[in-house]
Amino acid sequence: MKKKIIKRSAWLLAAVIAVSALAFGRDVAYGAVGIETGQTCSLTFSLPENGVIAGTAVDGKYVRYYETLNGLLGSGKTLHVSLYQVADVTVSGKYELKSEFGALGGIVSYKVLTEKDGTSRIILPGDPDYDKQEAGAEQEVEGLTSIDALSDHKAAQWEALARTAEAAVEEHSVSPAKAAEISSGSMTIAGLQTGMYLVCVEQVEDTAYFYDFVPFLISLPNNYYSLPDGDPNNDDTWVYDVTVGLKPEQVERFGTLVIEKLLTNFNQLEDVVNRQGTFIFDVRAEKDGELRYSNVVSLTFDGSDTKRATIGPDETRADEPDYYYAKIPAGAVVTVTEVYSGSGYQAVGDAEKTIEIFHADGTEDTNQVSFENAYDGHLNNGASVVNRYKTGEWMKQETQQ
Repeated sequence: MKKKIIKRSAWLLAAVIAVSALAFGRDVAYGAVGIETGQTCSLTFSLPENGVIAGTAVDGKYVRYYETLNGLLGSGKTLHVSLYQVADVTVSGKYELKSEFGALGGIVSYKVLTEKDGTSRIILPGDPDYDKQEAGAEQEVEGLTSIDALSDHKAAQWEALARTAEAAVEEHSVSPAKAAEISSGSMTIAGLQTGMYLVCVEQVEDTAYFYDFVPFLISLPNNYYSLPDGDPNNDDTWVYDVTVGLKPEQVERFGTLVIEKLLTNFNQLEDVVNRQGTFIFDVRAEKDGELRYSNVVSLTFDGSDTKRATIGPDETRADEPDYYYAKIPAGAVVTVTEVYSGSGYQAVGDAEKTIEIFHADGTEDTNQVSFENAYDGHLNNGASVVNRYKTGEWMKQETQQ
């Protein structure tokens, strides 16, 4: 029988993904014999669409995006991966932190923030949302101080440690030990020293979504000893050439819609001071069969002119007169209907336009619909009222027609 240094295997990210030690990279590794600290290691990144790495299943919440990522790679995009060595490892499997990562040597505090959409994320002290009620109670996890302290860490705790390491990289401008580009479904970084590494992957995007990647820690070498009893892959042999998957998260992108109105001539009665003409549009956005936005938008004229109303995700512009703050998702199909053409005006051309929204890229007129109206010769009087949301409250906008 092989003699194990430590009977209980404690792996980084064991609770995060609950799969094979090599499937996503768990940290503290134990084996039958001491680690050969002078041996070089390799780390292979894989995106298997069947969700299996080293004979075990990868967490489905990440696998569901592998096909999309492989498609992006096939279209010419790349994934930029950076490896940062957080610690050296001794023959007995203990970790000696690099000086820049000293924050991992003690107690690490964190909170789990629940977003409005029901998703959650790990936040650290100093985050702008740290004191929000939605963040809940502060929690603590023991850092990388001892082997025994790591065995019972849960998913959120491992992520808190990884994000603490990520923060240290930014604070101390740490250079990566290795960096590489993934241009296909698999890529290997060789020539790595034994130790613990932080894996960071830069954001990638398509026309409708961003793909962020959860950072994680990985120990080199590693082994399969933490697999369930009876698993044929359960083995405490040190593995110096490790394969891991990535941990993508899909983040929706939002677009900007411009509604343009040309008023070719204007009805100005001599006996009415400051006469105005208001035009009202009904805006509905649907994506994947779901109504994602519904509102009315108005444009007010005091003479012949071209004006624009903008609906977009920039909250800092919410107080601008003709800006409507809203998050219309990229890929949504938007129908804009002119439901009120002002008193004494008629539409020139179609009163309904449909457009598919592309992501906001700084060029607002990428998503634009245009309408035209002209005075029809009727001297009708009237007024219009449109309610709109401005900096936290509804405002009433009235005009005389």
